[in-house]
Amino acid sequence: MKHLKLKLIALTGAMALASSAMANSYNNNPLPKHKLNVGGSIMAVNAKHIQGQADKATDGMLGNFFYNVGFGAQAGYAWQVAPRFYLGGELGAQTNGSVWQNFSIDTANATQSSMVTALVTSEIYFTHNWSINLKAGPAFVYQTASYRDKNIQSTKKLAHKNTFGVRPYASIGTTYYIGNVGIGLGYSHLFGHGDIDASKFSSDQKMPIFSENSIQATVTYQFSNL
Repeated sequence: MKHLKLKLIALTGAMALASSAMANSYNNNPLPKHKLNVGGSIMAVNAKHIQGQADKATDGMLGNFFYNVGFGAQAGYAWQVAPRFYLGGELGAQTNGSVWQNFSIDTANATQSSMVTALVTSEIYFTHNWSINLKAGPAFVYQTASYRDKNIQSTKKLAHKNTFGVRPYASIGTTYYIGNVGIGLGYSHLFGHGDIDASKFSSDQKMPIFSENSIQATVTYQFSNL
């Protein structure tokens, strides 16, 4: 019994020392209780599109690897709801340019879009400088889709349509902070329609919002404890 009490005392002391060490470590490198982030991003964007015979033949070999460079800006506010864990919101705007494919037989397609996003954000720090974030919410999308093929019927020779819609948007990424500057890398997805087969496309068909994927590099500045 005496040995058991000594072991319990030793274990309690060790736990107290460990807790104290963790608390001191956290207090020596305190994260802000709340923060405002503003930043800009550059991204490689791939989008679905109207699809003809030429690009159907290359999809999976070349067709899925056509990217365009897009740009964006974001501003968000977050609260520390638990040690090293934040919840917040973010507004963003981005233009993804024209993701296109062009073929020697005079067949081409393009999906061009701009959007405003309103996202719920979460962020967890694994160290004082490194975090992982998840974001999700609606995207208000203005998108143009076009298709050209000299070998199909005249009514389908040129399809060019503008569409506005609201679609779900989500991203996952990681950020490394150097002082108040954060350097991030992430992946985002706009949930939308898949490819439309040009042979089944009619001139009076309502155009859906096509899905898009992007690899995004971001630089942010963090205003903390405002």
